Amino acid sequence: MLGRALTSVLWGMVADRCGRKPVIIIGSITVVILNTLFGLTVNFWMAITTRFLLGALNGLLGPIKIFSLWAVSLRKYGGLSYSTKNVGQVLAISGFNLLFSQLTLYPYVERIIGPIIITRIAGVLSITLLTSYTYIAMLSGFSLALFINCASVMKNVLSVSIITRLFLLQNRAVEQHQRGAANGLVMTVVSLTKTAGPAVRGAL
Repeated sequence: MLGRALTSVLWGMVADRCGRKPVIIIGSITVVILNTLFGLTVNFWMAITTRFLLGALNGLLGPIKIFSLWAVSLRKYGGLSYSTKNVGQVLAISGFNLLFSQLTLYPYVERIIGPIIITRIAGVLSITLLTSYTYIAMLSGFSLALFINCASVMKNVLSVSIITRLFLLQNRAVEQHQRGAANGLVMTVVSLTKTAGPAVRGAL
């Protein structure tokens, strides 16, 4: 996140001048190479370096999801002790439901209550949902599977609802030739928040 926070505005300006396609291609190649290197790391500092470079060289791509890391972590560390098969099942169920909700429910709900209200409701529900993850980790068996799938689906649907609306607001608020820089600025703020958030939470 720190690497992305330092370079997102720069990548946004590059996208404004050179076009988005080259920046997306560079970011995609970077993800493949640096994620592979991250998987082959042999020590802590190599892992930190590859993650920093991944963020720095790919400021316009979305954040790497940490659900898988939490799910496969041992229970004594606050994880779920899930296998990779279990994680894949949860992500597949979430992905299908996310696609379904975005194609069918989101446009309908947006017409009824409006986009700003959707964003506010989704924000409040997301905070409530994320605080429940600690308690979900205490469950086991069928109740764990049921709650983690429901929580994952809801988190993804709420997050994407917020992101969809914010992208639409940003798209309308900035002129075409400045959208890359505006996106870079937004990604910088998001990255700084995600960098500081865990440290603040850990200090509490």
